[in-house]
Amino acid sequence: MRMKEITRRGRMMCLVLSLLCFGSVPWIRAEEVTPVRITRVRGHVGLGFEQEDDSRERTGTDQQIKDKDRSFLEELGMGFDGYIYHPRLLDIKTNAKLLHQQQTDRSNLQFEENVQDQLFNYSIFMNILKEHPLSLQLAADQSVQDTNSSFFESRQLTNRRKEVSARYRHKVFPTQMGYETRTSKGEGLDLTDDKIDTVYLNVENDSALGRSNIRYENEEKTQAVGNINLLTNIYNFSNFFQFGSDDRHSLSSLIRFRDQKGSTDIRDASMGEGLYFRNTENLESYYFYTYEDTKLPDQVTTSYQHRAGIKHQLFESLTSGLEFRGEKFRVNSGADDTLGAELSLNYQKKIPFGRLALNYRSILESEDENLSGDHIQVRREAHLFGENPEGNDVILLDHDLVNTGSIVLLNEDETLITDPGTGLPIEEGIQYRVEAAGTLTKIRLLPPDGDFLLGRTVKVDYEFEPSPAVEFTTRTHIYGARFMIKEIWTIFYDAGRTNQALVSGVDLERLEDTKNRAFGTEVAWKNSTTRAEKRVFRSRRSPYERTTYSEALQFRLNKMSFATPILNLGTSYGESTTFQDVEKTIDRLFMAKLSLGFPRQIKWDFEARYRNQDLIGEKQKLTEYRTNLRWDYRKLSMILSYEFVQRRREFSGDEDRSRIFFRVNRFFDTLR
Repeated sequence: MRMKEITRRGRMMCLVLSLLCFGSVPWIRAEEVTPVRITRVRGHVGLGFEQEDDSRERTGTDQQIKDKDRSFLEELGMGFDGYIYHPRLLDIKTNAKLLHQQQTDRSNLQFEENVQDQLFNYSIFMNILKEHPLSLQLAADQSVQDTNSSFFESRQLTNRRKEVSARYRHKVFPTQMGYETRTSKGEGLDLTDDKIDTVYLNVENDSALGRSNIRYENEEKTQAVGNINLLTNIYNFSNFFQFGSDDRHSLSSLIRFRDQKGSTDIRDASMGEGLYFRNTENLESYYFYTYEDTKLPDQVTTSYQHRAGIKHQLFESLTSGLEFRGEKFRVNSGADDTLGAELSLNYQKKIPFGRLALNYRSILESEDENLSGDHIQVRREAHLFGENPEGNDVILLDHDLVNTGSIVLLNEDETLITDPGTGLPIEEGIQYRVEAAGTLTKIRLLPPDGDFLLGRTVKVDYEFEPSPAVEFTTRTHIYGARFMIKEIWTIFYDAGRTNQALVSGVDLERLEDTKNRAFGTEVAWKNSTTRAEKRVFRSRRSPYERTTYSEALQFRLNKMSFATPILNLGTSYGESTTFQDVEKTIDRLFMAKLSLGFPRQIKWDFEARYRNQDLIGEKQKLTEYRTNLRWDYRKLSMILSYEFVQRRREFSGDEDRSRIFFRVNRFFDTLR
């Protein structure tokens, strides 16, 4: 038997070798390519119940509101997925989904509300002649959400997207071109009518000279929200070129034109160039240049920016950098010029029982500001909620003497910011508050309506009054040190000093003299992390002092016979003082969470939070309990949750709220 098996293997090996050496054998028929089709239909039916008890009482008055809401939830969903695949010709992917939700609310405040919510969306993607040098891609999707209510105004929101693109796989110049259109139309509470048409061309090149990527893009945007109507044309041209041995050097270019007409007419043009050289293994150099010109109905602004510098690794653990920069700002009512230089040193060294890191930066700037006129308009000034050391919920505008009535907040793509709950543009006093601190202006988010902007970048339009001409110099020194012991214990210290000196003109208490320092420690050992930190910022205009302490613990308890428990404990303490003790806040938080995983896909968790805050002008205590039980068994899913929130406020009043929620879903799924 063994000899026969070896003989059969030998014959098969000879046949394979003959095919490789002499080509195909006439009597062996080539395998035919058969397309593959996959169809999947899915659906689910769900029923639910929700009860919420809400009690509110205003301190010092007889106003007391008690409300009990009961909601009955019904849900029906259907879905379809289709997939057709051919190895050489095409791919087709389709998806469709229909979701119908109905909610009936009954309240003891003598009103009943019935809400019907329908969501329908579909998508299709086709890749034709995908193995051919010239291929075509088609994509389309649409979603329609329709909400009818007996209590508030109904809404309907429709989003559509269509894209057609072609790709030509040339050996030297691979090319892709396409057209994409996006529309968004809302009625009722979501009153909007937006459309974006984009045409683009992308060409790549890979030759002996280097690699490049050239892209042209034309975007036409039509926006209509309330009484605001805008038509915007945007033209973008970009190029990225890598050259030299191992693509060590690069050149990047960007040209952008924008023409906006409608409620506000704006025309602007910008250009940017960036050149980067890696001269040696230890030496880098760079140069960046940007130009921007903006034309408004009553103002023309022009700005130039230059940056040039080098980075050098002197030793294995020491890196130095030197940068020169200049900025010119021209407006029809004056000018603002800035020149500066920066020196930086970074030192990192491994030691027998840890790591040491030191850094130092020295910055020298000279600014000459000579502006006049009634007011100056600022457009698209970018800020991030989360980078201000005073707090994650506040941003500080760049100019003094701001006309607070002219402030407009925009998204990063320069569209109006709308509340995700109502679909309406945000308003001062609801989502944010404008604060004046001397000649400075701050924008602070108001919880809970403004919390959705935390961590987001916004752009701000506003007007400010020019001040008398002034020329001054700014010197900044920044130090930092980190000492780490075996990735367990970290000690850090950061300090900085900024001093502005008047050269000519009038100060008007605008010049700064600041000192700041931050120091603390962090210990991470097994399941525990402890961090203590203190920050002090002394300034003529906006001083503050902050102390924080936090402790986080996680325990994976020994596995029991019936469950795998995980326990999380956390506590934090924060104290912040601003404006020489005029405003002082204290925040204390304790949190505990227990999670249990049982067999048969059963999960249960319990969370408790206690928060005690001394806010500006008011003290507040918050107690929260939440528990969730989830069971997934085959095609059945069940959720049971309960939460209790108790809020005690010194002046605004007390509030108690409890909520119980139950839902069960049955899923259907077929695949062929």
